[in-house]
Amino acid sequence: MEKILFVDDDPMLLAGIRRQLRNEFDVDCAEDGPSGLDMINSGTNYAAIVADMRMPGMDGVEFLSSVAVRHPDPTRIMLTGNNDQETAVKAVNEGHVYRFLNKPCTMDELRETLKGAIERHRLRCLERDLMERTLAGSVKVLLDVMEVTNPIAFGRVCGLRGLAEKTHEALGAINNWEIKIATLLSSIGWISVPDDIIQKVVLKQKLTTEEQELIERHVDVAYDLIKWVPRMGGVASIIRYQEKNFDGSGYPDDAIAGEKIPLGSRILKVLNAVTPMGANMRPDPELCRNLSMDGEEYDPAVVLIVQDILDHDASFRGTDQVEVLELPPSRLMSGDILETDLCASDGTLLLSAGHQLTHLHITKLRRHPKYKMIIEPATVSRLII
Repeated sequence: MEKILFVDDDPMLLAGIRRQLRNEFDVDCAEDGPSGLDMINSGTNYAAIVADMRMPGMDGVEFLSSVAVRHPDPTRIMLTGNNDQETAVKAVNEGHVYRFLNKPCTMDELRETLKGAIERHRLRCLERDLMERTLAGSVKVLLDVMEVTNPIAFGRVCGLRGLAEKTHEALGAINNWEIKIATLLSSIGWISVPDDIIQKVVLKQKLTTEEQELIERHVDVAYDLIKWVPRMGGVASIIRYQEKNFDGSGYPDDAIAGEKIPLGSRILKVLNAVTPMGANMRPDPELCRNLSMDGEEYDPAVVLIVQDILDHDASFRGTDQVEVLELPPSRLMSGDILETDLCASDGTLLLSAGHQLTHLHITKLRRHPKYKMIIEPATVSRLII
C-alpha cells in the first residue's frame, strides 16, 4: 500500500480518516506542521501529503511550501473550509498544490483524489528516473571526453567532489547533486586550452595576457556545452561563475556580486584556489589559511567552512598523504601523478610531467609500440590511503 500523510490539528478527524482508509492506504497522521515535517524528513517515502489550511502556528500553505522545496515528489493536497481566491492562488503558487478539497468532503471524494494523487506521484517518479538516467548518461559522456582530452583537470576535479559536497552541506544548502556534478564538470572547458598552456599552468610558469584570457574563458566553453542538457541549467550557472570574485569583479564581467553569485560558484572559487593544478592536486590547508578574508575575492563564510573541514578531516588534505615513488612502467597505477616526463630511450615523449594517470593512459601506454623502450624508473607521486 502507498503511504499517505495527513496533517490536521483535529485529532478526531485524523482518527476517522485513519479508520476509514486503513484497508486501502498506509496512513500516517500529524497534528501540526512541524510534526509533519519531522515525519517527512525522517525518510519516509510518501506518495501524497494532505494538509489542512487552517492550523495554529504553521498553516497549510507554509507547511506545503516547505515540503515542495525539500521533498518535491509527494503529491500535495489541501483541505480547506475557506473558498476565497487569495488562499487558492497562494497555495498553488507557493505550495504547488495538486488539488483542493473543501471541508467537509465525502470519503468517496477523498478516495478518488488520493488515487489520482498516487498515480501522479507514480508518473512523476518514472519521469524523474528517466531524466536522471538521461542526465547521468550526458554527464558520463562529458567526463569521458575530459578524461581523454585533459586528464590533469579530470584527476583534479575527481578529488574535489567530496570536499565540495561537504562544504555545500555545511552551509545548509539543498540540491547537493548540483554541486557534485558542477564540481566534476567544472574543468570541462579546459578542453579548449592547448596542452602547452596547460603545462605552463602545471609548472607555474608565467602566462601571456592572451593565454590568461584564454584560460579565463574556459567557463564560457563549459557553460555553452552544458546549458542545453535537461535539468543542468543550475549546474551550468555554477560553472560559469566559478572564477567570479565575491565583490563582483573578475569574469564574467557583469553586475552579479556577493550572494547573488551561485553558492556552488563561490565554493568552487575557494577550492580552485587551494588546489592548484599539478603537484598532488589535493587541497592544501596552508593555502586556505592564506586566503584573503576581506570579501573581495572570496566569500569569507565559504573560506571558513573549507578551512575547518581541511583542519579536522584528514581525508581531504593533501599534506603528508602523498609519497614519491620510482617504479617500472608495469607498476604504474591509475591516480599516479608523473613527477617527471615519461620518455622512450630514443627521446620520444610519451607523457609529460604533471599528468595524473587514468586507466585509459595506462592501457594506451601498454599498447604503445615503444612501451618496452620507456626509460626506467618512472617517478610518480601516489596518494597514501
